[in-house]
Amino acid sequence: MGLAEKLDGLVVEVSSPDGRIWARVRGMDGSLDVGFHGNGAYRQYSSTGLARQLVQLATATFTGYRRAEQKIVDDELGGSALRDDGIDFGPQRRRYLAALAQIAVTAASADRTITVATRGMVRWEVTVFPGTVSRLTEQAFLDRLTDTAAEVVQRYRARVALLKDDIYDLGYPDGYRIANGIGRRGEMKPVP
Repeated sequence: MGLAEKLDGLVVEVSSPDGRIWARVRGMDGSLDVGFHGNGAYRQYSSTGLARQLVQLATATFTGYRRAEQKIVDDELGGSALRDDGIDFGPQRRRYLAALAQIAVTAASADRTITVATRGMVRWEVTVFPGTVSRLTEQAFLDRLTDTAAEVVQRYRARVALLKDDIYDLGYPDGYRIANGIGRRGEMKPVP
């Protein structure tokens, strides 16, 4: 089994600190599933309490996913493929990693009841509009949450691709960059 197949088979599942919410990220595309443990767990939350648990869940989920992904890459490539040895790592790679950690993206559900934001897929913010838990069914909430989180991941990946273009000169045309709200090469603009 090659690297692509191993990465595509990657599954990371994490529970929230209170144990009432779970998240699962699968495959190279990072598809996300979220659910509640136990019947009635969703209705026990306030909007702020739910948002707080989701922030911690997102942090644990995506940190776990990155670690598992890196382990697969290290195992496949001999363990030292992307480590900074002080000599061969290079200034481009250092610049890339520094900029990668600063990529910030935000998305909101269509009805604006949920907002998800991340910086570098490490720091997370989740806002659940007051009254959402009482107005939405559990499934409606989960649909909005997973759609919004998927939008964040998609925007983040687009920013990563354009960052790679800026640093490694992959040749994306300015028209493509402008159409995606980024701007001309070297003008990394925030994605809404």
